[in-house]
Amino acid sequence: VPRGALCFAYVDPYSLEHLAFSIIEALAPLKVDIAAHFSMMDLRRNADQELARGRFDRAIPGMRDDPRIKGASLGTLADECFARWMTLVKNLGFQHSSMPLVTNNSGHGLYRLASLARHDLPLRIWGDVAKENNRDLFG
Repeated sequence: VPRGALCFAYVDPYSLEHLAFSIIEALAPLKVDIAAHFSMMDLRRNADQELARGRFDRAIPGMRDDPRIKGASLGTLADECFARWMTLVKNLGFQHSSMPLVTNNSGHGLYRLASLARHDLPLRIWGDVAKENNRDLFG
C-alpha cells in the first residue's frame, strides 16, 4: 500500500473457514478500509458440529473458549460467533457500519457484508448504501 494512499480491500472467501482472521490482522496496520463477506449460512449450517471440529478456528480465533459461545443455544450460536468476530475486529482499531443480514427468498440468512474502517466518512457512505428495505432493482 503506497504511503498516504487511501485503499479499499474486498475480502470475499469461498466459505467462512477461508476467512482467516490473519488476513484482517495483516491489513489492520495499513491505511485500508475493508468490506468482508461473512457467511452466516455457513456458520448456521451444523454450527454445533463445526464448532466441535474447529472448522472456523482460523476465522474466529478463540471461539471455542469464549463463554458466550459455549453457553449459546443452537438458535443464537451463529450470532454469538459473529459478535466475537466483531469484537476481534474492533480490537484491531476498526469501526463498523450497518451490516444487515442478506437473506434468500425463504428468509434464511446468507451473509453479512461487514464494512470496516477507521474513518467516519466511509462508514456513513456504507450506512446509506446498506439501509434495509432498499428498492428492488427489478421490481
